Amino acid sequence: MSKVTNVQSVSFPVGRRQLMGRIFSPSSPRGGSRGALFVHGQRSSQKGYESRARWISTELDAICLTFNLSGHGDDADNYDRYSVYDHLEDVIAAFDYLVRHEDVDRAR
Repeated sequence: MSKVTNVQSVSFPVGRRQLMGRIFSPSSPRGGSRGALFVHGQRSSQKGYESRARWISTELDAICLTFNLSGHGDDADNYDRYSVYDHLEDVIAAFDYLVRHEDVDRAR
C-alpha cells in the first residue's frame, strides 16, 4: 500500500499582504511531527518544491509548507515592488505559520 500525502492550500498575512502556500502532511498526521519550510529562489515559485515536499511528508512524516514570496507565483507582475527585506518578512511569517500548525512540534 502506498503512502498518501494530504495537500491543503493556505494563505497567511504578512503586514498588509497575503501570501499563498500549500501544506503537505502525511495521510495520518500524528501530533509532534517535524516541520519543513521550503523557500524558493528569486523569480521562481513554490511549484518547484512540490515533489520534495510530498516525498518528505510521506517518507519522513513531516508537515511541509511551500509558499510564494511576494512578487512571485501569481504575483510575479509585481516583482519589482518588493525588496529583500520584504522577502525576509515573508520567510519569517511562513515559519511562524508553520510552527503554529497543530501537528508540528515547535521543538523539532
